[in-house]
Amino acid sequence: MSGVAIIRSILVNDATLTTAIPADRIMAGVVPIGAELPAISITQVSGVNSFRPVGAPGSLTRERVQVTIEANKYPQVKSVMKLVKGAFSTYARGTYAGFKCDSVIPDNEGPDLRDPETEICSQSHDFIVNWIS
Repeated sequence: MSGVAIIRSILVNDATLTTAIPADRIMAGVVPIGAELPAISITQVSGVNSFRPVGAPGSLTRERVQVTIEANKYPQVKSVMKLVKGAFSTYARGTYAGFKCDSVIPDNEGPDLRDPETEICSQSHDFIVNWIS
């Protein structure tokens, strides 16, 4: 869950994003049914056990973390996705949520989805998070 905590910390500390989506709607785990939208969920997709690079002071862990935007309207999903990507445009190594982050690398962007029953639109974007333990 460290990669999730790092991504959440970066997102909730981005003033432009939190103007559009309050920090309490940027959550680790899935968005609860009936939650106010738009909202962002952050979940771990996969991870690689820690390994120690030659000469490194700690072990490096790599996790794929998915950021999913849910909204009532398709244009909202797209505008929030743009803000999410922007939160990483000035990203630098550092300590986030108590974890020493080595890097966050944007990865795959997921498809546009719409649930016909709830009429909720969504899209995801994966990030590769490398952190030192």
